[in-house]
Amino acid sequence: MTTTPEAHARLSPSGAKKWFACPGSLTMEAPFPNKSSTHSDDGTAMHDVAARCLTQHERASKYIGEWIPVDKGRKVQFDEEMADLTQGYVDYVRTKAIGHTLLVEQRLSFSKFVGMPDQFGTADSVIVNWPQGCVEVDDLKTGHRGVECEDNPQLMTYGVAVIGELYEKAMAQEAGDDPLY
Repeated sequence: MTTTPEAHARLSPSGAKKWFACPGSLTMEAPFPNKSSTHSDDGTAMHDVAARCLTQHERASKYIGEWIPVDKGRKVQFDEEMADLTQGYVDYVRTKAIGHTLLVEQRLSFSKFVGMPDQFGTADSVIVNWPQGCVEVDDLKTGHRGVECEDNPQLMTYGVAVIGELYEKAMAQEAGDDPLY
């Protein structure tokens, strides 16, 4: 479940706040490599464990002490603090998903909405509440910096992408070509 730099689109949803506000930042930053940090490596490890917990019905504490591969041969030792942060997210998602469709680490394309091919992101979790016609996109945040939840460009990008994909799947299902999740 580890994400590598090659697996990122140019218009990364996690960078949407910046490229929404300043599209030129993409060109200006292009020559510079995307460097990892201790915080981003820790976040990658927590995302990996969260996905395992949600798909394999485990608790984050199971992974305390395990070395989690994060990128380019680096590993992070999963600790108790990480387990607590991760479990809070896992518990929230599990509770919200009861009786609904839960998609974990869902790759979502949003190319058609930005007019640029091969643009996608991977949503940590998507909860589809079919009876109410609602979609909830959740992203594990680990507390190393503040994140504004209201009108969050990253989550809005995922939201547009998932609604677009659900629409396409519904049209394919109506035509008898594809089952809906």
